[in-house]
Amino acid sequence: MSSSATPVAASSSIVVQVGQCGNQLGPQFFKLAQNDCTGFVDPLNFCRAVCIDTEDKVANLKNLNRGLQKVKYREGNLVNGHFGRGSNWAMGYNMEERYGYRGEYSFMESCLDKTRLEAERCDCFMSTVVMHSLAGGTGSGVGSRVTQELRDMFPNRYILSVVVAPLSVGENPMQCYNSLLCCSHLSQFSDQIVVLENDNFSSKFDKHSSAATSTPKSTASPKSANMGFDQINEQFGLSLAGLLFPTDNVVGDVRADKYKHVKVGMEVTELVRGVCPLPNLRFSRLDSIRKSSQTQNFEGMFPTLANVYKSSMRSESHLTAKCISCVAVLRGANDVLPKYETLKERLSFLRPVDWNPFWLDFWTSANSVVSLPGQKSPPSVSLCSNSSSIAGYLELVWNWARAKYEHNAYLHWYEKFECSKSDFEDAFNVVESVVRDYKEAIT
Repeated sequence: MSSSATPVAASSSIVVQVGQCGNQLGPQFFKLAQNDCTGFVDPLNFCRAVCIDTEDKVANLKNLNRGLQKVKYREGNLVNGHFGRGSNWAMGYNMEERYGYRGEYSFMESCLDKTRLEAERCDCFMSTVVMHSLAGGTGSGVGSRVTQELRDMFPNRYILSVVVAPLSVGENPMQCYNSLLCCSHLSQFSDQIVVLENDNFSSKFDKHSSAATSTPKSTASPKSANMGFDQINEQFGLSLAGLLFPTDNVVGDVRADKYKHVKVGMEVTELVRGVCPLPNLRFSRLDSIRKSSQTQNFEGMFPTLANVYKSSMRSESHLTAKCISCVAVLRGANDVLPKYETLKERLSFLRPVDWNPFWLDFWTSANSVVSLPGQKSPPSVSLCSNSSSIAGYLELVWNWARAKYEHNAYLHWYEKFECSKSDFEDAFNVVESVVRDYKEAIT
C-alpha cells in the first residue's frame, strides 16, 4: 500500500478548566486560537475544553464565549455545581465520598464523562491541560481530584497542570494548606506543573507598555490599581499561547512528502518530554517577552528576558538556582534566527546543570501569536524552564503551612471533610522530598 494513502492524524489536547481561576484563564487562551489551531480546536471550531466549577457564576456559556469570535465553547461540556467549596481543599477533594449535598454525588462522574466524550471526539487524543488555582477550595481541591481521576482514566496520556499561586500577602487564611496539599497531589499525578506566581507579575505589568512583560500570574486579587482582571488574563493568554500553539519544528515526519511538514499538535507532549526529563522533578516556570520595537531583533530580546527571569526570583536565588532543562519558543521569526549554540550562549543566565548536555529545546514559528481585533501582535519569546528556583516557593509554602499546623490553626475545617493529620504529614513529606530532590539535582 502506498504510504501517501494514509493521512496524518493531528494529535489533540483537551483543556480542563477548574474553578473561577481556570474558567477565567481558559477563554483568554482560546481567544487567541485560530480556526486551524491544531490540537486545541475541533473541525467545527469548538474549543476542546471541559469547564468545571462548583458554582455557575463564571463557568456559564455567556461568560465563556464573551469575546470569542473564531471559536466557541460547547454547551454540553459545562459542569456546574450548586455550592462552593469554602476555600477548603478537603471539601473540594472529598466531596464525592461522603458529601452528596443537593444531589451533587455525581458531580465528579459528570466531569469525567464529559472529558471522556471530548477525548472520543479527537482523532488522536494525546494530552490534557488542567488550569486551576492553588488557593481556592474548588481550584485546589477539585483540581487535585480531577487530575488524579484523569491519571486513572488515561494512564498513558500526558497531564500538564497550569496552576496559579496566590499572593504571599494572603488571599485567604487557609491558602498555605490548600497550596501544600495541592502541590503534593500534583507532584504524584501530573507529568508537569507550570507554576505561575502572582507576586512575580504584579510588580512588572504595565498596561501601556508594548515592551517585555513577565508571565502573568493570576486572575485573582490584583493589588495594583493599574491592573484589571481582563488585562491580567489577556497577558496570561498571550504567554501560554506563545508556548503551546503549533510551531514549525514540531511537525509530522512520515515518508510521504505530502505530509512531511504537517503540524501534528504535539507541542504539549514534546513540552513535557523536554522540560521534565526526571520523574521526581516536575515543576516549571514560564517567562515571556514581546518585541519592543521594529528595529529590535531576536538577539536584542535576550538581555531583557534575562532581566525578567532574574527579577522574578526571590532575593538572590538567581545566583544559586540552576536550570535542569527548558524549552524556548520564538514566534514571528521573520528575521535571522540565532543558531542553536548561539541560543544556548544567550540563555546562559539560566545556569544549566553540568550533567545534562541536552538541556535546551528550541522551537520556532513564522507566525506570531494571533493578535486581538485591532491590535498587532509583535514577535515573542516564551521560555518554559525546569529550574531549582521552584524549591524556594515550595519551601515558603511548607514553612508557612507547618507554622500553622503546629498550632492546630484551622485544622478542624479540614478534619470535618475527612482530611486527617496523617494526610497533612504525607503532604509535608512529599513537598519536602521534592525540595530535597531539586537541591540534590544541582549539586
